[in-house]
Amino acid sequence: GEGNSAAPGLLAVEPAEVAVKADSEVGAELGALTKGQTLKLQYSNGLWKGWGNRADINPDNTTGRGGLRCRLALAEADAEGRTTVLMLVPEGTTERPFTFTADRDIARLVLRMNDDDGNWGDNHGVVHYSITKGR
Repeated sequence: GEGNSAAPGLLAVEPAEVAVKADSEVGAELGALTKGQTLKLQYSNGLWKGWGNRADINPDNTTGRGGLRCRLALAEADAEGRTTVLMLVPEGTTERPFTFTADRDIARLVLRMNDDDGNWGDNHGVVHYSITKGR
């Protein structure tokens, strides 16, 4: 029936809870987006941090801790899992969900921590976002 034609890894049109791992450059796989397609993101729960041993920063309300390093990033991944950040998801999505619109076809969209030190192993925590993919 309808709705079963989506390729593996693609989100349904209904909101999906997505866990984004701090310790991976590909924190969460979102699949492909076509030009003009939308993705609505809203923070659900969870804490993380890009250094130290305690995951205690909320990416939706960092209060400036760590600069931009603990913000959530939308990124494009290549076949090897190397990512290029497209944009940072704004803070405050709990109250005002953020909608991303693809300005071109994106083969492999991922979510990740905006950590730029190249050392994913020293990151801790998992954050969850509710994500709705438009048609």
